[in-house]
Amino acid sequence: GRRASATIARLNTMRPRFNRVGRLVMLTMGGCLAMGMGGLGQPASAAAQPSSAQPPAPAPPAHFTAQDTEAVRTLIRNYFAAFTAKKFALFDEYFTAPFMMAGATPTLLPTLPDVIRVWRGIRERLDHTAYATSQAVEIRVIAVTPERALANIHWKRFTRSGALMSEGAEFYFVTRRSGQWKIDGLMGQQLALFGQ
Repeated sequence: GRRASATIARLNTMRPRFNRVGRLVMLTMGGCLAMGMGGLGQPASAAAQPSSAQPPAPAPPAHFTAQDTEAVRTLIRNYFAAFTAKKFALFDEYFTAPFMMAGATPTLLPTLPDVIRVWRGIRERLDHTAYATSQAVEIRVIAVTPERALANIHWKRFTRSGALMSEGAEFYFVTRRSGQWKIDGLMGQQLALFGQ
């Protein structure tokens, strides 16, 4: 009897301590939940913070238009005029790099100065002949995507007397970059197959 009574008395004196500890634990857990620390270690307000992502880029044109066809033809004519006049400083308006010269042995020109070097060599060799001008006498534009096209060209070179010096056919690969059409490759074609 005395031993049981003493045990009950000790338990009664300890109950307030358990109550205080339990309240402390609940207060601590409540504080964590109020701060949004739901096991993720991130504030609950994080999802509401404004995004710093950049706005999406404008969508490319959905169609290849008649204006695009004329812009490609103008590009080719301007390039031929610049080549004839040896205005290589204007080539950055007509060409872009890397530039692919397709054929039996494909050649990649990695920079615009490389493109100018090749075309300058071709043009300077013509100075030792009766050459006067180069012309794209026929240009057929084939749309590939709204941003890419093939320009099938029948070209001729004329002498200072106006006689035909040489002629040929090529495909020029053109791409719209930042709203401007530029040439980024070419491939030769047998003249008899031009337009086919």
